[in-house]
Amino acid sequence: MNEFYRTKGIIIGKRDFLEADKILTVFTEDFGKISVKAKGIKKIKAKLAGHLEMFNCVDLELIKGRSHYVVVGAQAIKTFENIKKDFDRTSAFYYTTEILAKILAENAPQTNLFHFLLAIFSRLEEKNDKIFLLILFFELNVLDFLGFKPELMVCVGCRENIYGHTFFFSDERGGILCETCQNSDIFSTTISQNALKLMRLLVSKDFSFIEKIKIRSDITNEVKNINGFFLEHILGRKLRSADFVTIKQI
Repeated sequence: MNEFYRTKGIIIGKRDFLEADKILTVFTEDFGKISVKAKGIKKIKAKLAGHLEMFNCVDLELIKGRSHYVVVGAQAIKTFENIKKDFDRTSAFYYTTEILAKILAENAPQTNLFHFLLAIFSRLEEKNDKIFLLILFFELNVLDFLGFKPELMVCVGCRENIYGHTFFFSDERGGILCETCQNSDIFSTTISQNALKLMRLLVSKDFSFIEKIKIRSDITNEVKNINGFFLEHILGRKLRSADFVTIKQI
């Protein structure tokens, strides 16, 4: 007899499978990222289709098949309609879920990250301002949750505190280099003092400060470039949706 499971999940990807089925990528509260087969979901009268739309947060009833979980029941909890009606917020939706789909291992529970993602989506649902800053916050904190947090306090070369006004960020070494150690990675990128301060502020897991601060667009753009290249280094590829997330969304 197949084992029966209940969990809460966010639909972060889907692809066609056979004539009437889809394979869903679901980030779940209890099991982490899993692949779920939705049988017959492409049929016009499929009763679960509306519940299993992209980005929905869903209560799921599953059984374990040979290669995938199979959904036997689903009830949408949150559909985030305000986000789906707005291009900038939808772009942020696609970008954050693409990061998770690429970076998360299968069947590796990340309960705290799941609740963090729900909090990010809830903020996007309620407000359409400071989206770009929220994305920067998301990028750095996802890396932190998964053990890739960049070193932003001391030089990753000499382990000394960072002083002065000239710093470098090394994707290869995973953090800040001082002027003396910069030669250890010739591909390191210059980072301004203000961008470094913002990155330190963003790695906090509490985004209430976002409502209170104003940051120049050149600083947020600098941090976006640094985060983007660091993510590419970790993932080994560029994210397709990254180009849709623009500086106008601050």
